[in-house]
Amino acid sequence: MAVDLADGVRYLWHHGPARRALAALTASRAAYGLVLVLTVLLYRNHFTGAMGGLAGLAQVVAASGIGTVLAAVVTPRVTQRMPKARWIAIVLVGGGVVEIALGLPFQSLLFVVAGLLLGFSAQASKICVDTIVQEETEDAYRGRAFSLYDLLFNLAFVAAAAVAALIVPEDGRSSPTIIVAGVGYCLAGLVYYQARDAPPRGPGDPRRRRGPQPGHRQPDHRQPDHRQPTRHRPSDRRPSDRRPERRRLADGDERGQRVTFDEHAAHKLTSP
Repeated sequence: MAVDLADGVRYLWHHGPARRALAALTASRAAYGLVLVLTVLLYRNHFTGAMGGLAGLAQVVAASGIGTVLAAVVTPRVTQRMPKARWIAIVLVGGGVVEIALGLPFQSLLFVVAGLLLGFSAQASKICVDTIVQEETEDAYRGRAFSLYDLLFNLAFVAAAAVAALIVPEDGRSSPTIIVAGVGYCLAGLVYYQARDAPPRGPGDPRRRRGPQPGHRQPDHRQPDHRQPTRHRPSDRRPSDRRPERRRLADGDERGQRVTFDEHAAHKLTSP
């Protein structure tokens, strides 16, 4: 098992698009783990009334589920009109802005809305990363790559949740945690988008062996040459090429004169 994971690490390390997408999703998953623990503590110990407690937390979970379903419907249609890398950057940066803007007021209703939008962001980015890893990984390494993918995905979430349990106050009201999570979302999206066109790291990167990228038009050597053939002027020919023509003209003139003389002599003989 360890050997297979090591092979998956080596393979993904030399395949830039899959490696960068996986790193961005891992970072965003860690931020999601921080927010989840904070939200649970807020609804348990801070928010009260009808919008607090277990009932309020259930509303956040339901809103997050709705966001997940919406992302599954919207993302395939959006990625038909824009690159997946751009959509990942948009939803991650948008998730960071939502986290800071709706989280810092510490109002239960705003947390429900944030749950909807963050659920959308998390699922939209995951769909794109799943597709990128599958497209950029060869069949022989795909199983190991996805095993490593699942390991990083869950490990980042659990580690962040463990850290949040240690640093977040008991009532869950922690502005620094929300800011760190929001900035983490934004940095994951921005750094990923800036690094999307980075040069290949090594010989294993598929862009080294795939040749030109999509959209590059290679010349078709089988197309006929429509250029006009070069026409040589008479003066371009060698003098030896013009001699036979002059000789032929001279012979023709001599024969013409002979025919004319014969016709004149026959006319004199037949005239009275």
